Amino acid sequence: MRPLELRLRGFRSYSGVEEHGFDFHGRHLIAIVGPTGAGKSTILDAISFALYGRTPRIGKAVSTLINQRAKEAVVSLRFEAKGREWEAVRRLRRKGANEHALYLWDAASSSEPEEQWVMEREVNAKVEELLGLEFDAFSRSVLLAQGQFDDLLNAGDAGKAKVLKGLFGFEKLDKMRELAREKAKDVANEIKILNVQLERAEQAQTRCDELREEIKEAKARQEQLEKASPEFEKLDKPIKDLRQAISTDQKKLEEKKSLKLPDQEKSEKTIKDYEEAAAKIAKAFANLEEAIQEAANANGKIESPEFKERFELCQKAGRLIGGLPGLRNEEKSASQRLVDAAKKQEEDEEQLGKSGSALKSAQEGLGKAKERDKKAKEYLQSAENILLDALHQHMAAKLRSGLEQGEDCPVCEQPVHEVPPQVTDTGVPQAEEGVRKAKSESDKATLALQEATGTEQAAVERLNGAKKNLEDSRENKNSADKEYAKAKEKLEERLTELEELLGDGDPFVLLQEKESALNELREQAKHANKRQEDARHLLEKAHSDGESAKKEMDILWTNLVGRASDLDLKISGAGDDPQAVREALNSVHQERDRVVAELKDNLLKLQTELEDAEKRRAALLIKYEIEESVEADLAAVKEKIKGLSRQLEEQQKIADTRKELEEQIATKQSRQENYERLNEDLTDRKGKFVNFLLEAVRMELSNLGSEHFERLSSGRYRFSADGVFNVIDLTYAEQARRSDSLSGGETFLASLALAVALAEMVGREGGRLDAFMLDEGFGSLDPEHLDLAMEGVEKLVSDSGQRLVLLVSHVAELRERVDDLLILEKDPVTGDTKIVQGAA
Repeated sequence: MRPLELRLRGFRSYSGVEEHGFDFHGRHLIAIVGPTGAGKSTILDAISFALYGRTPRIGKAVSTLINQRAKEAVVSLRFEAKGREWEAVRRLRRKGANEHALYLWDAASSSEPEEQWVMEREVNAKVEELLGLEFDAFSRSVLLAQGQFDDLLNAGDAGKAKVLKGLFGFEKLDKMRELAREKAKDVANEIKILNVQLERAEQAQTRCDELREEIKEAKARQEQLEKASPEFEKLDKPIKDLRQAISTDQKKLEEKKSLKLPDQEKSEKTIKDYEEAAAKIAKAFANLEEAIQEAANANGKIESPEFKERFELCQKAGRLIGGLPGLRNEEKSASQRLVDAAKKQEEDEEQLGKSGSALKSAQEGLGKAKERDKKAKEYLQSAENILLDALHQHMAAKLRSGLEQGEDCPVCEQPVHEVPPQVTDTGVPQAEEGVRKAKSESDKATLALQEATGTEQAAVERLNGAKKNLEDSRENKNSADKEYAKAKEKLEERLTELEELLGDGDPFVLLQEKESALNELREQAKHANKRQEDARHLLEKAHSDGESAKKEMDILWTNLVGRASDLDLKISGAGDDPQAVREALNSVHQERDRVVAELKDNLLKLQTELEDAEKRRAALLIKYEIEESVEADLAAVKEKIKGLSRQLEEQQKIADTRKELEEQIATKQSRQENYERLNEDLTDRKGKFVNFLLEAVRMELSNLGSEHFERLSSGRYRFSADGVFNVIDLTYAEQARRSDSLSGGETFLASLALAVALAEMVGREGGRLDAFMLDEGFGSLDPEHLDLAMEGVEKLVSDSGQRLVLLVSHVAELRERVDDLLILEKDPVTGDTKIVQGAA
């Protein structure tokens, strides 16, 4: 196990306001320093708590780990074990359940864990499996807590054995011993089961003999019953027939007696109610026929071709009148658009005249500007020529002083025939002033020309725009003329069409008159249809009122038909004929009385014959010792023989397994003895295999630890070679002492020597002890032994490129000896930990 990252919040002196993190990636030797109460040991407690849910100093009283001002404490430890990255998370709450989780992270993806465990028991078990150490062994070998760093040194044989088994993988032998013990128990149980099966096989053999005897007796009884069967057959069929006949007649008698015939007085009332209801229905039907005729006449008028033609005329006129407001509005809008278009045309013609005048004025201004510009440029050219002449004279005056007749001129390189006269005023300043004035006038004239050109171009564009607008307004005026003429024409056509349909006059009034006449005919038809509907309702009511009477009549007739069928009586007529119903009612009552009397006489005769036959059969039952019938007894004995034969076959199969079971028991007993012997050999007791392994490891640890102890103690101490870890004082005649007799500093050096030796041995065996945490102990050492102890700690780091060593101490010299420091301070007010250096 190698810690990678630790995060905690609300844990002891680390407040619950913010999360504190410590990154151990790439770090190997870290000294955790700071004043008392700064939270140094808490870091080791947090690692222990994250892994095991407990700490060496407080054990399982974990509620005290919550910061005094926090509601909960959270610890998360990422670590490497078995080549994979894991994360243990523990959450303590003052109220509510605590939480425990262990995650396996996939190196390729950090978004979701590959596996997870969330129950405290399974998290603890998985951590112990990964580290190969229980909590006590972890506290004695990996984490040497404050005041407890000598636990391995002074532990008893059992404590040392637990640590060494975990570190060197010997706990697998314990699992093998446990497995052998369980296997021995399993085999013992299997032997018990086989013994039970063997006993059952022996019992089955005895049962086979008993079954053969029972089958023999049953076959003898079968033979006797088969001989008696013909005598019973002569009596059983007549008895059966008589019983069947009696049963049939009794059922018939009960059926006829239980027939519920209609009550004659109530039935007569039902018939009379039906007759009265039929009369009401006939009267309502006649009234309906008269109303139907009246409605047909009225409906015929509104369904005639004349009515349809008048109706269609009104519909057409209505549609035409409906469009009149729109046509009038359309004509009015077209007229207004025509007026607007004429006005716009006048405005555009006036604007065209103004644009022409403006263009003419701009062209005149442009001509004047061009003339001014020309004169200014001529004036400028003249001033520049005057200046050039003045400059030449000035240059000649300067050159004159150096000219000698007969020598070459330095300018033209020609011989000087005559030296020019002396000139005092060349006129250069006056000529330069003239050029400046001419240039100013030329610039002004150019600017005026540009402005006049822009004005003329703008006037041309406005004139062109005015021409285009006038063309558009003239085109719009023509379009408005056509639109108005078309709208006026459409309105006049609509009024003419309405006059042809309705006549001369207001079309709205004429249409209302025609529609009123049509509505009057509709009202007449509506009234006739209403009377027809009322008559139909009266008929329906008569039918409804008579439905109850008809229903009762149908029920009565159905009942009479059913009862007549039960009595095999034929009745004539129909259910809607009152007289036929009355006759059927009387016939049913008379027939039921006759049938009941006949059935009673026949039953008395059959019962007398049955009693005589049963007396003869009873005598046969006594003769052959039969309880009920020969058929039932014969079937029972046959079934018994089949059952006994099946049992005999099953028991014989069981009995035949006896030899095989005896061989299996012998094999199982041999295997049980082997498992029990293996269980015994793998115990920790003296003389056993595991004890030999542990003794060898203890002795090697003692020898290797002695080398380190002798070096750390400046050659004074070694461990005894017997693996007990007694101390040999080399300066006192090599006298052996118990380890608990050492001073505090000596005990610390001895524990450190064992830790270094353990790390070397585990690494040599191919194991990984990649973490070592030491809490205090350096304060008890003098400078010389402190140097030796640090050399031992540094050896722990150098022996493995992956190992992380955490040292907790007050000793100031550690700051100078260790480069990687985790410096903590204590808040003077709250007592909370402050991380000054070395956090994540």
